Amino acid sequence: MRLKNSTSDSIERLRVARDLHDTLAQELAALGYICDEAIALAPMGQSRDSIVDIRQRLSIVSATLRDEIGLLRQDRLVVGQALALFVDQLQLQSTITVKNQIPTNFDLPQQSQLDLYRALREIVTNIFAHSAAKTLSLKSVTGSESIEIEITDDGDEYLESGVTTNYRFGSKGLRERIEAIGGQLSYLRNESINCYRISIPQ
Repeated sequence: MRLKNSTSDSIERLRVARDLHDTLAQELAALGYICDEAIALAPMGQSRDSIVDIRQRLSIVSATLRDEIGLLRQDRLVVGQALALFVDQLQLQSTITVKNQIPTNFDLPQQSQLDLYRALREIVTNIFAHSAAKTLSLKSVTGSESIEIEITDDGDEYLESGVTTNYRFGSKGLRERIEAIGGQLSYLRNESINCYRISIPQ
């Protein structure tokens, strides 16, 4: 959905945001409470660990949904600020150490900033949810001709096929989103470090 200033578009986005909040967000919250109760009652062991894992993933999905609802409710996105707030929410349920050096904003059209933010959010979400990483770093360099963004983590290896030992990474959708704004997404594994690079010409 595009961010626009028209009254009709704003009304529609607010309606969708309310619907998401009153349905999916509420149901996810209820499932979270059920998991909390199950964790409290379950004896220590593999079964309890599985419930804890489900609870953590529910928390990440809930944070992503709340973030998307927030996007629908606003007419202007500031990429760096939004990403910092989202990462803070994910860290509440994780032990991953994050170093975030993404600037407050980028000199891009608003729709391009929205597409870029959603791509960054997806990469970060997958790292938190599936990679078993201990550290995550985000940084960018803006030159006269391009914006270069680098995301690194020390988690499980991501193969170009999109398969690791325990999850699939939506590389095709990510590349399509970045290519839609004229950019490129690449991946490199070096000395147990995953590195995702996004390059966007200015």
